[in-house]
Order: sequence, then structure tokens, then C-alpha cells
Amino acid sequence: MALKKTDIIEGAIDTTTATSFHFKRLVGYDGKHKKYGTKISIFTDKFGLPADVAFGKGNQHDTVFIGEHIKKTSGRRKRILNLDKGYTGAELRRKMRNKGIKINMETRRGDYTRKRGPKFKLDKEKYKVRFLVERLNSWLKNFWRIRIRRDYNPAIYKAFVYLGLIIILMRY
Repeated sequence: MALKKTDIIEGAIDTTTATSFHFKRLVGYDGKHKKYGTKISIFTDKFGLPADVAFGKGNQHDTVFIGEHIKKTSGRRKRILNLDKGYTGAELRRKMRNKGIKINMETRRGDYTRKRGPKFKLDKEKYKVRFLVERLNSWLKNFWRIRIRRDYNPAIYKAFVYLGLIIILMRY
């Protein structure tokens, strides 16, 4: 269903952390949010509909999930990815440029000031769709079983996340 409803030529990626008990599998300490949890990374199209989802431990950096999303959506054309400042890195931009994908994100103050080569630009009109992925994350966390992970088995938790995404797709 997501394949029919979504067009990921322009998309956005964002990651959220669901609070969890100290299970052995798929749980880690997220230092940014200061809690143990499971990370849920969502790749959305320009209308905020979920196209792909990836899971990881709370202690994984958000940039790890971009490669997974690109691999899972291979065969589908992607031109622009809107990301937040947490994904800042010249290496990521170079990798995506080699694949023909433009990264559209704000840079932190002081980044890329003395570096050689082309400077990275922000297209503010295309960046306005970033709030849609944040809205999808909040809709997903409205489901009690997804906000707080109490399931020992990661497969059951993933199934509830997929179910929540299906419900969101059906409502739209």
C-alpha cells in the first residue's frame, strides 16, 4: 500500500526514540534524550506519508539509518532528502551526491566555513515539508504500545509499529 500511495522523489528522514525497559535486544542508551530506548527511523514522502521504516538501538547515531532507507527503497527514484541538523556531515553529503541525491538541510554555525569545494545550500521552500515527518512521528507516538516499549520480543514491537503506520496510511 505504501508503494502505491507514496512518491519519494522528494522525501524527509527523521528518527525518534521510544522509551523502553532494559531488554537485551534492540535497546540502548540514547545520550541525547537521556533514556533507554529503541530508535524508529521513518522515511516519508513530500506529503508526510511513510514510505519506509527502520529500527535500531537507542545508542546508534541517526546517520546509520539513511543507508538502510536508501537500500530498502532501491529502484525508486530519489532526488532530494530533507534532514535536520543532527545529520550534518560532509561525508554523508558526498555519498549521497555520488548516488544523485541532494541533501537539503540547515548547517550548524561554523560548519563548512573553511573547507574547499562547493558550499552546501539550503532550499527553504523545499525544507518547509520537514514538519510533516515530525507530525508523522507525533501521530505514531500517540499509540500507547509504540510510545513505550514493553514487549520483550522486538518482532512484536515492530509489528505494532507497522500496524500504526498502516492505520496512519489508511486515515490519509
